[in-house]
Amino acid sequence: MKKIILFLLLSLILVSCVNLLRKRTNFEICMDCLHNKEFYYATNFCEKAIIEEPNNFNAYHFLGISYVKTEQFERALVCFDKAIQINPDFPNSWGWKGSVLKLLGKKEEGDECILKSKELEKKNDGRK
Repeated sequence: MKKIILFLLLSLILVSCVNLLRKRTNFEICMDCLHNKEFYYATNFCEKAIIEEPNNFNAYHFLGISYVKTEQFERALVCFDKAIQINPDFPNSWGWKGSVLKLLGKKEEGDECILKSKELEKKNDGRK
């Protein structure tokens, strides 16, 4: 019994060490920075994530959010448009795009994007 417990304990320690040594991706670091409200750092790591994975719509989406949080609205729109181009069925990018457009005084266009976001949410909820 002691050998089993010792084996399990050593296995747990080994798994923990491997996780600590694993290189984190730029996208993972970006997400941590966003979570910690470190938006300038998040921008940097999202940009690096896009270089590594140019078709990662999430990287563009969260880069857009980073730009919104640092009041770079035009850049944010470019990112949300790219995220939508890669994955047009992702409602969150449509919603953020709509909000940014409204901030920039483009109310009608913003409302259309927000409506599209709500339609996609309903459609996606129906798939579950």
